[in-house]
Amino acid sequence: MTNVAIIGGGPAGLSAAACLAEHGISYTLLERGAALAGLRRLDPEMQLLTPTSMSRLPSMERRTDPEYMRFGELVDEIDTWRGARKLEIASDATVESVERNGAGYAVHYRHQGVKQILHATQVINATGIIGNPNLPPELPSAVRWMHSVDVRSADLAAARRLLVVGAGMSAAEVLERWLELRGDSDRAWLSTRGRVRASPSKIIGIDVHWLLWAPEHLRGRMFGKRLAPARDLIIGRAVHRALGDRTVTRSSAIERYDAGAAVLVDGTRLEPDLVVYATGFRYAAAHLGELVERDRDGWPIVDRHAASVRSPGLYLLGLRFGRSIASPYLRGISRDAVHVARRMARSR
Repeated sequence: MTNVAIIGGGPAGLSAAACLAEHGISYTLLERGAALAGLRRLDPEMQLLTPTSMSRLPSMERRTDPEYMRFGELVDEIDTWRGARKLEIASDATVESVERNGAGYAVHYRHQGVKQILHATQVINATGIIGNPNLPPELPSAVRWMHSVDVRSADLAAARRLLVVGAGMSAAEVLERWLELRGDSDRAWLSTRGRVRASPSKIIGIDVHWLLWAPEHLRGRMFGKRLAPARDLIIGRAVHRALGDRTVTRSSAIERYDAGAAVLVDGTRLEPDLVVYATGFRYAAAHLGELVERDRDGWPIVDRHAASVRSPGLYLLGLRFGRSIASPYLRGISRDAVHVARRMARSR
């Protein structure tokens, strides 16, 4: 029997595989597409807002140049790291369901269209979020729109009147790239339902992420209550200043679309030529069914070990409100993978 089934071949799944291999624990990593399919979907020219030194997977060589990588550079680095670690992936393997099977689990999946079952003592769900973009129920019919995961630099360079919906890190990444490419007369609006929480990327020369390093180790939940914030700060090198001088205008939420216009709840009419929905993602866990307990918003609930509170031996990586506040980010994924692998090694 395979010791561990890993579902998902993104940074979380690869981190788990690398950590298990260090402990001599056998695994099978199932990925519905190719390795890093989610990260490859992002604009390779868009820059991470987290420092390079914090965007590392387990045992990945630490670099300080460049200070901030672009997504394409990150994918190349992970590919090199994966090759050096000889991490194997079963591609074109779509997991349909996971069931309890005595003391272990049965993972039902399709490989090249053929139904198969993988029996495992433990399961690590690392399906991530990028493949599950969240969109509002009403979308414009007369205005070009896309989710932030699909936007490219060429789209932003061509946008004379850009409307970004949402107020998290995805919105910050989109606006940072637009500010690099914009023309003098181009305009942008940031539409949100609540208050925008924005911060410059550096305070007294120190990246904000380092200032948040200690609190982000706190648990994502405690006594069933969320400690992690529901959405990220807008942190950027230029977007904070742009919001202050109204290069990017803060706007209220969209009430409806009227032909080529977005009508806001305060009655303002905007006529963008591109709407980008930076409205977040959903964690892919439908295949886990009743194996996980979910909160009121559908997020799976895990304990301080990243384990499902309902099903022993089932772990979830890359999950907001997970083991720690940092769990959905690369640095948190890396820490959680190390922790889970050590815990599995001790229980053998």
